[in-house]
Amino acid sequence: MGQISAEGIEQLCNDLNLNPEDFRVLVLAYSLGAQAMCRFTEDEFVNGCLRLGITSVETMKQSIPNLLKSVQGASFTPFYHWTYKFALDVESGQRTLPADLAISLWKLVFYQNCPPILDRWLDFLQQNTSIKGISKDTWDMFLIFVNQIGEDLKSYNDAEAWPSLLDDFVESQLALADNI
Repeated sequence: MGQISAEGIEQLCNDLNLNPEDFRVLVLAYSLGAQAMCRFTEDEFVNGCLRLGITSVETMKQSIPNLLKSVQGASFTPFYHWTYKFALDVESGQRTLPADLAISLWKLVFYQNCPPILDRWLDFLQQNTSIKGISKDTWDMFLIFVNQIGEDLKSYNDAEAWPSLLDDFVESQLALADNI
């Protein structure tokens, strides 16, 4: 079975006048049904284009604004969950995302609608070099966290079933607030 490799995707991005690390490329990959970063199988690309009515580079360019709208509101959640699986290198047996990759993906995936707490969360992760990976549970629960817990963190209840990394984050933020 054929596939478009990273070089082919880079050429496609050049044809679309997009940076390969652009949010629109991530949305395009999602919309085409890609299952892994840096490649499209022939089936994913051809069937995705057929499903979306894309027949040329020009129609692909024209479809991008509608694709961006298709991952807003309630449709953002499936896109967000897909991103984690998309980024895993399952061929190598990877089960968690490296923290640096997860940080980059959080910046990218929240491009259209950045939660107020995101920068603090990413700073926390970057400052804690002992955090090597982000589990799927933490990834999934972070979306629930940003939707349910206010920026001031007052509604956070550590007795609920939050991943320990989120507990540690809230504890660190509350300690910072106490020192101000």
